[in-house]
Amino acid sequence: MSPFNQAPASRNFNARVESDLETALVEARRALPSLDAADVLRVDLHCHDRNSDVPDETLGRLLRLPETWLPTKELVRTLRRHGSDVVTVTNHNNARSCWDLLDKGEDVLVGAEFSCTIPDAGVGVHVLTFGFTPGEEEKLQALRKDIYKFQAFALERNLPTVLAHPLHFYAPGKFPDVSIMDRFALLFERFEALNGQRDSWQNLLTLEWVRGMDEERLESMERRLGLRASDFCRNPFVKKITGGSDCHFGMFAGATGTLIAAPGWRQSRRKPSEIALEGLRDGRIAPFGVPCAEEKLTAAFLEYFSQSALRMEDPGLVRLLLHKGEPGQKLNAFMIGNGLMELRRHRRTSRFLKVFSRGLRGKRPAWWMKVLTSKDYKPLLADIDALAIARKTSPEANIRALREVLPRMFHTLQEIFLGRLGAKLRPFTQGGPALSFADALEKFELPIHFRSWTEKKKPVRAPHTAESSLGNLTDGLPFPLLASTVLGGATYATHAVLNDRRAFVDHFAARTGRGRPAGRVLWLTDTLFDKNGVSHALQATLEEVRRRNLPVDFFACDVPAEKAGEHLVSLPSVETFRFPFYPDQPLRVPDLLQVQKLFQDGGYDRILCSTEAPMGAIALYLKHAFGVPAHFYVHTDWMDFARRNADMDIHQSDRLRRILRAFYGAFDGLFLLNTEQRDLFASPEFGLPREKLHLTAHWTRPEFVPRTVERAEVLPGVRAGAKVLLFAGRLSAEKGLRDLPQVLADIRRRCPEAVLAFAGTGPLEEELKEKIPDAVFLGWMDPARLAAAFAAADLLLLPSWFDTFSCVLLEAMACGLPAIAYDTKGPRDLILNGVCGFHAGSPEAMAFLAAEYLTKPHGAATFRRAAVERAAQFEAGPLMDRLLQDCGLRLPILKAHDAPAFRREPVPSR
Repeated sequence: MSPFNQAPASRNFNARVESDLETALVEARRALPSLDAADVLRVDLHCHDRNSDVPDETLGRLLRLPETWLPTKELVRTLRRHGSDVVTVTNHNNARSCWDLLDKGEDVLVGAEFSCTIPDAGVGVHVLTFGFTPGEEEKLQALRKDIYKFQAFALERNLPTVLAHPLHFYAPGKFPDVSIMDRFALLFERFEALNGQRDSWQNLLTLEWVRGMDEERLESMERRLGLRASDFCRNPFVKKITGGSDCHFGMFAGATGTLIAAPGWRQSRRKPSEIALEGLRDGRIAPFGVPCAEEKLTAAFLEYFSQSALRMEDPGLVRLLLHKGEPGQKLNAFMIGNGLMELRRHRRTSRFLKVFSRGLRGKRPAWWMKVLTSKDYKPLLADIDALAIARKTSPEANIRALREVLPRMFHTLQEIFLGRLGAKLRPFTQGGPALSFADALEKFELPIHFRSWTEKKKPVRAPHTAESSLGNLTDGLPFPLLASTVLGGATYATHAVLNDRRAFVDHFAARTGRGRPAGRVLWLTDTLFDKNGVSHALQATLEEVRRRNLPVDFFACDVPAEKAGEHLVSLPSVETFRFPFYPDQPLRVPDLLQVQKLFQDGGYDRILCSTEAPMGAIALYLKHAFGVPAHFYVHTDWMDFARRNADMDIHQSDRLRRILRAFYGAFDGLFLLNTEQRDLFASPEFGLPREKLHLTAHWTRPEFVPRTVERAEVLPGVRAGAKVLLFAGRLSAEKGLRDLPQVLADIRRRCPEAVLAFAGTGPLEEELKEKIPDAVFLGWMDPARLAAAFAAADLLLLPSWFDTFSCVLLEAMACGLPAIAYDTKGPRDLILNGVCGFHAGSPEAMAFLAAEYLTKPHGAATFRRAAVERAAQFEAGPLMDRLLQDCGLRLPILKAHDAPAFRREPVPSR
């Protein structure tokens, strides 16, 4: 069975795209006038060196960072080693490297990548231009703010141009309509359909788009846009495709490029650059090589981050503040600049970056490093050595090594960091004074001074106290943290770049008739098979997904082998943490890059998350890395939990509210289980847009149905003739269980035969046994046993003000057991007051209502039938359909009348 368990269309999407792209590239090469290798020139029409020193991106200009530090001679050497017959260097908005090489007597195809603007659309594009003179370069520079004039001049001077990465253009603010591609089609004769830094999907879409441009379609575009392709193209109705590595660091320069048919060129006395220019003009071209394996772009970002940290000079605060740019961009530049300087200041990290950067360039670590490196870090040095060897072997070997080594290095660093962090947190969680939720919340802060994150300070208190400095807590952590941040940051940047125009690309793909497969959700959760209400509800959801084969897969760490099956994905956790203020729920931290790969390979296009940490943070990471929508399912009211368990003051409560507001506000939508919480989140306290708040509900599993049972077998220890009051759930303070001893005492004044039974376990069990000696404790019960207990009881008591929904309440009613619950949140929406149960406003009211019900049994049958009928209104099918629709999936089976029933009913007259 597949480890991902997706439908074939999703699972095989990437493989099918790569296969289709390779087929299309083979067809393009076959169309060349000559296929004999001796008659074909190889040239990389898109590569850069250190003269690309003024980046288009505002952040690079603010920090005065060039796009690369690669020397020209090193680029040329790599191009030659990878088989290029002609050399060109297409730096941004200048041909300085080409002129320098010509001055040294080198044969060079003069070229540059000009940043041009479509003035009436506000869109910026990159245009590869070749064969110009110094004087023509000046004119091109003057015209590049108007692409129409730029292209007309290039046509007049017979300068071949290529639209680089057509689906990756620049549009500040909102992206334009996909009809902008029609404008591109008329403006250009040649298109870069194989870019070594773009993924197979974008390259394939570009190639198929170009192949679909026939004369009739282009003439229709001309009429609609009022443009004539002949004003910009020598052969306006004949479109050609090229390839280029777009390499900035020399690792893959020449591995992707353009074949130019030139029979007999080796015997010709003409310069190869002249022959290449002529072939480019005539359109005797076809792309070769491979598109961007994500490892190529990740390696480029790693080299860029490393070089930036090692080489960046202080850009100057006054200059940064006065530079053109938005305040947010300047703040990001300030923070990133300080972070890069701290990387350099931290000796171990800066040494690692130097060795790593050299390894990426094919230089193996020195022998003495292998001897002196500590045991923990020797695997990292071995991995860098493997990268250096692969770099010298071939581009294919380099890609394979990057694919294997980079995730392994990140995993090693993550294990070291989390292992050491766990050891440092142990005094807070084991053996020392317990750290309360309120203390943890109050002490949670990050210093504004970056150096405080990494410096070691002399301890001034015992290590288990909350006052220990961050420097003490992080002693031994900075290097694995910083190094893993560099690796993880490069991977994140790779996916963010590849997906930053995902919505536009998907819209364009749909327009061309080649859309992605139907949507698929990855549902993240920290708990799935633990003994708690959230797990219980999620298991029922997983069963519904499996029953209907819905486009949803659940992901959780450390799923037991016996629980594995369809629509469930699991990875081992790197580290597990437990905290004293919530000991029953461990926090399992997975390998972030493994989750990222799982998401990519699974063909998912949206995220749903059920738990705040660490899965909530991972969900937001995936949202931004892949440009997909992410929704959060709010199972727990943490404000209420904290108030009832942490004894927080108003300042601590306000801080928690602000943290939750920022966290929940980062998602595209929230699923809420009751109207009270929806109104709270829409109120000024949280200020979340009401359209982002979706009501949903749980449903019961098949075990929970009315049945006849033998009470003595189901509830051992309960005497014959007793009136059984049942509580089911976690035995903890937030469930309001400290109210029950007094509630039971008040009930027994009118109904002495009342007995209280508890189904569940938890930290309050011993205290309850002491306060209610004759209570029956049934322990944790599986669904079948719990359903039998509901059938054997007379009334369910739910003294919790905390439950956002209360699955146990719905399950009890499904078994025909009426309930009394406090008038709050989920129970208020679930119980039809006076019909299938009662709302109580206090412990006294709960005791009064329970005594009334138990002492007047003639209405019990009516209440039991009403409870079953109410539970039946919460059907899995309609609820699941609505949830997926609110996630953005369109399921034809959804009906307008299938919304869940969230309504309150008045107490009927009796």
